[in-house]
Amino acid sequence: MKLRRSFSVQFFFLLCAICLFFYDFFWSFGHLTKEDASAMYLPGGDDVHEQSYSSALESVGSLSAPRQVMEKNEIRPENNVKKKVAYAITVTKDGSFVDGALVLGFAARKTHARSKYDVDLVAFVVPSVVSSREILAANGWRVIEPGLPVKLEEIENQDYAMKMKRSGCCGADEFLKLWAFTLEEYHRVIHLDMDSIVFQNMDEIFEIDKEMLFTGDYNMKGRSSTVPVQGGFLVVRPSMSTFKEFQAIIRKGDHTSKGWEGSGVGNFWGGRTIQGIVSFFYHVKQPGLGQELNRCIYNCMVDNPYKPNTHICLDKTDNCEDCRLQDPEKVKSAHFTLCQKPWTCSQNLNPRNSGLCSVLHNKWFLLRDELERNSSVDLSYRKTDTRLKGSLGMCKGYGYNGYLPIPLKADKKIG
Repeated sequence: MKLRRSFSVQFFFLLCAICLFFYDFFWSFGHLTKEDASAMYLPGGDDVHEQSYSSALESVGSLSAPRQVMEKNEIRPENNVKKKVAYAITVTKDGSFVDGALVLGFAARKTHARSKYDVDLVAFVVPSVVSSREILAANGWRVIEPGLPVKLEEIENQDYAMKMKRSGCCGADEFLKLWAFTLEEYHRVIHLDMDSIVFQNMDEIFEIDKEMLFTGDYNMKGRSSTVPVQGGFLVVRPSMSTFKEFQAIIRKGDHTSKGWEGSGVGNFWGGRTIQGIVSFFYHVKQPGLGQELNRCIYNCMVDNPYKPNTHICLDKTDNCEDCRLQDPEKVKSAHFTLCQKPWTCSQNLNPRNSGLCSVLHNKWFLLRDELERNSSVDLSYRKTDTRLKGSLGMCKGYGYNGYLPIPLKADKKIG
């Protein structure tokens, strides 16, 4: 009787040990890594290892199901990586207005501190730009010298090519902005002129499913059948194929007094270059891929919405919005054209836009002040007795000669 009881106890413990062994075996097998699975099979070439991994996954499929469910609910770092947008500029000459790029870059990064998107800074430059390169690179700008999208000598219509290289503000160099389409590593690229500024987060426009977002320049419309795209604010969904389409249009050079390809689009100031070709492309060639934004919120130039000396709206609506009356707190980005650049230290004497222009200038100087303080710049250079109080001492007087640039060395990081 004692022998049987002893045998039963021993058998019970043996059975428990066997159960624990198989439990441990199957639990470990259900948690195989790719390397573990490969190691359990015969060594060999790449094909053998790939086949081994597949076989192992098939073997443990049912056992690893709870693990798979858990992994679906895990927060993986790679799933939380933010998409990137780029703020791009085109630099065609050296000068103190490189301060515009530094303040713009600082403002862009500041507005993305709590954004769905990470941000990079990209500067397209021409060969003649020298001193600005080191300054931009030292302050986080990726500097690229891409050359013209189409060389002048490659344009079939040489009459157009000769007129185009001297037209608008910057001639053929305006086409450098088209390189934004080639930056396919970014979710969106927003190309701004250097005399622009960003005051608020603009995540909402990076989520609009369009290839091009723009604001209209109604005061430049003239006899054009459509509103010109304002070339200082282009929100691009990069596409190499679209870039090649633009190259083909430029290479052909079919632009006359009737606009691009006789469409009636592009017969206005800047129509031979970026403002005309983008208008033509997204109003005529691919009208469904572009969208106009509210210019009193984005790229606000504080412009007059009416025909001269009337209350007839340039956009042909009955009730157009007057950006000159816009609440400054609703302006997300501004473009210092009609208001003049902050570094011109101008008096805003036009009674119809001086109020908002002055506020936007002052906000630009506040951003520059924040940038300099964050960078431990010696502020003793500033003029406390200036008549332009809103400049915070960065203008010693009126005009370009009155402007005091950010004091920095070529290779010094300011932002």
